[in-house]
Amino acid sequence: MEKGLNDQLNILVNDEKNISGVLLSDKRGLCIKTTGNAREESSGIITAIIDTISELEPDKSSPEIILESESKCCIIYAGKNINAAVFKNTLH
Repeated sequence: MEKGLNDQLNILVNDEKNISGVLLSDKRGLCIKTTGNAREESSGIITAIIDTISELEPDKSSPEIILESESKCCIIYAGKNINAAVFKNTLH
């Protein structure tokens, strides 16, 4: 299974020119996998953001969060068992 996951993450980062990295973590904030320039140390912060948003919107079971700056974007997905953060370079 890990080889399949590695292959899919590498395809995502290599085929999508805007995507610079992907991070997967469990619900406790422990990093499962990173690829590209995503940093393992970010997994706890990503989970904390999801937990905070979930408290603000308790009726929404799987929040999607977008953080943007002038040059980068982070799209955070909360799944049932796994959280994902996709890091993108924005095109202006």
